[in-house]
Amino acid sequence: MFAVSAGAQAACDIDEGRPSQVARAFLSVTQAANAQEAENWAEATRSLQNAVKLLSERGAIGPNELGRSFLLGKALSLYLNNPTQPLVTDAASLGFPAEAGTIDLVSAVDSLFEVVEQSQPGCLETTADWRRQKGWVGLLQSAADHLNAGRNDSAIVAANRAMTLGESPYATMVLGHVANNQNQLANALRFYERTVELASDSIYTDLRFETLVNIGNLATDAAADTVPEAKAALAQRAATAYQAVMQNTTDSTFVRAARRGLSRSALLMGDTTSFRGVYAPLIANPAGYTYDDLVVSGVDAAQAGLWADAVKLFDGAVERNTWHRDALYNGALSHARQGTHDRALALVQKLVQLDPSNPDNWMLTAEIYNGLAKAAARNPAQQKTMNEAVTANFSKAQDMKHRVAFSEFAKTASGATLGGIIENRSDAARSFTLRVEFLDAAGAVVGTGEAAVGPVAPGAEGRFTITAAAPNVAGFRYAPL
Repeated sequence: MFAVSAGAQAACDIDEGRPSQVARAFLSVTQAANAQEAENWAEATRSLQNAVKLLSERGAIGPNELGRSFLLGKALSLYLNNPTQPLVTDAASLGFPAEAGTIDLVSAVDSLFEVVEQSQPGCLETTADWRRQKGWVGLLQSAADHLNAGRNDSAIVAANRAMTLGESPYATMVLGHVANNQNQLANALRFYERTVELASDSIYTDLRFETLVNIGNLATDAAADTVPEAKAALAQRAATAYQAVMQNTTDSTFVRAARRGLSRSALLMGDTTSFRGVYAPLIANPAGYTYDDLVVSGVDAAQAGLWADAVKLFDGAVERNTWHRDALYNGALSHARQGTHDRALALVQKLVQLDPSNPDNWMLTAEIYNGLAKAAARNPAQQKTMNEAVTANFSKAQDMKHRVAFSEFAKTASGATLGGIIENRSDAARSFTLRVEFLDAAGAVVGTGEAAVGPVAPGAEGRFTITAAAPNVAGFRYAPL
C-alpha cells in the first residue's frame, strides 16, 4: 500500500474502522494498492470498485463522513494511477450507483481530500502524499509532452489538472513556457517566479536556476522593447533573478548564463559601471575562471566597444586554451580595434594556421597589417612591407572560392564533435573533403576525422559534422581546402 511518513501518520488521526462499510472499504483499498504495486490492474480495479460500492451504500453515509471521504479520496486517487483510466468517466464504472452520472476524477479527489484537510489540518501531509501519486506524475508528464509537441492548449489543461491535485514546479514551468509562447509576459513571469518558489527543495536545483535564468532573459528582452517608464522595473527584475543564480550556485553553465544576462541588463540601462563590474573579477583573476567564462565576457565587452577590457578577457582565454579559434579570432579583432596591432598579428597568425579556409580570417589579417602600416608612417621601408602584406591578404580573402565556418564544437573527456558549413564561393558546383586534427592542450594530435561535403551548388552551403573518439580535446585544426 502507498506509504506515508511516520510523522504524517501520527499527526493525521482518522477513523477508518467504522461503520462496517468503511472498515471493509479500507481492506479493499489496501488490496487495490498492493495489486497496483504488482501492476495487476484488473485486480486493482475490482478492489476499487468494491471499495467505492461499499462507501456508496446507505449505511456508510453519515456516521463517519470524515473516514468515508478519506477512503473514497484514496480509492479515486488510486484509479488515477491506471494509465488507461479516463479522467472523466461514467461513475458507475468505478462502483458508484448507476444514477450517479459522470465523474471528473481529478476534481472529485480534490474535493474529497479538501473535506479531510479542512476538518483536520494535521492530515495535510498525508493527503498530499495521496494527491501526488502516479496519476499526478502522469499529468505532469502529459503537460510536458503536449508543450514539447506545440500543443499549448492541451499542455495548459494537463498542467492545471496536475495543479488541482497538488502544486508542482514542473506544472508552473509548463504554464510559464506556454504563456511565453503566447507572448503573455506578465503571466509568464508570474508562473516562472512561482516555479522558483516551489522548487526550493534540492531535488529541483537545476530547475530552479534554469527558471531564474529564464526570468532574467524574459524580463531583459521585455525591457529592451518596452516604453522607458517600464524599462527600469523590468531590468531590475532581471538583475534580481540573475543575481540569485550567481549568489547561490557554482554551476558554471548557470553562472555563465546569469553573468551574461546581468551584463546585458546593465548595458540596456546604460549602466556601464555595473556592466563592467560583472566581469571585473574575471579580469582581476582570469586563472580562476574557465575558457568559456572568459570568452563569453570578452564578447560582451567587445560588443559594448570596451576594447581595453575585451583584450584582457580574450588574452586570458588564450592563456587557458591557445588552440581554440574563437579566442584567437576575437582576441585579434579586439587588439586591432584597440590599436595593439603587434599582439593582434601574433594571434591572427596562429588563427590562420588552425582555420585557414575562412576568408574572414584573411580579411582580419589585412586589417591588422593596415594598422601596422599606419603605425610605420615614419619608416617608409617598413610601411611598404606592411602595405604589401595588406594587399596580399586582402587578395587572398577576396579570391578564396570557399568558406569554412563552424557552428558547433562540443567536447567530452573522451571525444569531440565539430559541425558547420562549407560555402561554395565559385561559379561551378564543387565537392569538398574537410580533414580535421583534434588537439590537446599541448597541441598534440589526439584524434582525427574527415567529412565529405557536396556537391555544393554555386553560392550554396553544405553542412558537415565530424565526431572523433579523442581524449582531452582542447581545439582543432584542418588542412586547407
